[in-house]
Amino acid sequence: MPKKNILLTGLPRSGKTTVIIKIAEYLKGDCCGFFTREIKHHGRRQGFQIVSVADPCQKKTLAHVSFSSKYKVSKYGVAPEALNPFIKELYKNMETKKMALRYLVWVVNLFPGMIIFLQPDKS
Repeated sequence: MPKKNILLTGLPRSGKTTVIIKIAEYLKGDCCGFFTREIKHHGRRQGFQIVSVADPCQKKTLAHVSFSSKYKVSKYGVAPEALNPFIKELYKNMETKKMALRYLVWVVNLFPGMIIFLQPDKS
């Protein structure tokens, strides 16, 4: 079967993350990766949380208006080190699940405007 890549794009608040979550729920253990979710306080966006597809209880704050960081996206200070456990999960799954998965689905969803060059620690 030929490999297929799908790029999901859309305007802010159009449902991209909701689609990703629903696909991950449908595929159950046949996918891994992460997505970002808004952090809101009194209806106002304050930041973004990164969440594991495999274990939605595994989450970290990736960006927040209160973060003082040399990395900024719009009004949000970014903590790129928050990505490390999620990148490690992808590496681990690429090595251990690659041949066992019925569908090889890697989910990587970051918040708007975020482009970071990472050199993850594989240890």
